[in-house]
Amino acid sequence: MDSKNLHPPRWRPAAARAVAWAVLITVITVIAGCNEPPYRAGRGPVNQDSDDGGMPAWVNSPEMDLDTVYSVGADIHHDLERAIIDARHDIAKQLHIVIAGDQRSDEDGDDDDQDSASGRHPRVVVDHLELPGLSVTRKADTPRCLYVQVALSRQAWATGLRQRLGELDAQIAAVQAAPHGDAARPIAAGAVLYQRLLPLLSDREEKIAHLRIADPGGLLPPPPISLSTARENFIRLLDQVSIEVIADPELEAIIPQITGSCTNFGLRVAQGPASPTLRLRLQLRINTDAVDGMIRLEGEFDAATTRGGDGRQLGDFHIQLRSSSQTETVARDRLLRKILGNWTDYLEHEFVNCLTSF
Repeated sequence: MDSKNLHPPRWRPAAARAVAWAVLITVITVIAGCNEPPYRAGRGPVNQDSDDGGMPAWVNSPEMDLDTVYSVGADIHHDLERAIIDARHDIAKQLHIVIAGDQRSDEDGDDDDQDSASGRHPRVVVDHLELPGLSVTRKADTPRCLYVQVALSRQAWATGLRQRLGELDAQIAAVQAAPHGDAARPIAAGAVLYQRLLPLLSDREEKIAHLRIADPGGLLPPPPISLSTARENFIRLLDQVSIEVIADPELEAIIPQITGSCTNFGLRVAQGPASPTLRLRLQLRINTDAVDGMIRLEGEFDAATTRGGDGRQLGDFHIQLRSSSQTETVARDRLLRKILGNWTDYLEHEFVNCLTSF
């Protein structure tokens, strides 16, 4: 007998490894199919008629229309209002907006933080009362949860925005035509005009940003005056105004940023012995405490603007802020950055009040 037939054939190592890999790949494929993540509207719908929980087909395949934005929301507690909010939240993600007033700020905040960290612009904020075209088009109450399909009519939203823009343009034109004070005091008169125009023009720019989303490619109504033009007119008046910054030593680390913000606003920062038009006195009081192993700083920041000649106070800005960290240096840096952010916002929107009585 041939010696080759005395022993059964053996697996060769290469063949064994090939079979093992084939089995492993098959198992992984089956597991992946069983654990496919649940569908979220706008994230690659999967076509299927229903599942064991009686899920309607439209949950995984919402309607598609150029003039209407559809989304699906759900709530495991079968609460219709919460399901609608969930659907509106998904519409917001599709349009890259934040719908204010939905009581759903947790995920929105995370998304905005990611946008800021990645260098992208934060999403546009839209009040939920501004969306008249929202409607519930389908509803299904299953053992698993309550599903709703919500539709946003772009045309209805755009129509409401155009109506609001028409109202704003009429108000802006009326402000431009009205008297703004004594012509002998051009700085005060210019400040009054800018003060009245600023909220209207800011609101108009916001509505224009919303209209670009509601009606992409649609014609945008031209304004009686743009915010940039109103700003340039006001800055030309500020060429006559110089300001001296007198800051508390506690603010030394951010004095360059504070004076820089004044320059960016259009004010000339006084240098040398020349008598300034305005004086800006900045004070910071800090209270340090240890709380739960952290260093907590509580700061009170005051900014008083006075007239250079007689010292008459024209305006005051006061805020209380708090910061904490494991080290005092980091806590102080955080506090100063908060102060700088609030000061810049005040300068852009409220400092003009100081000049209306100048």
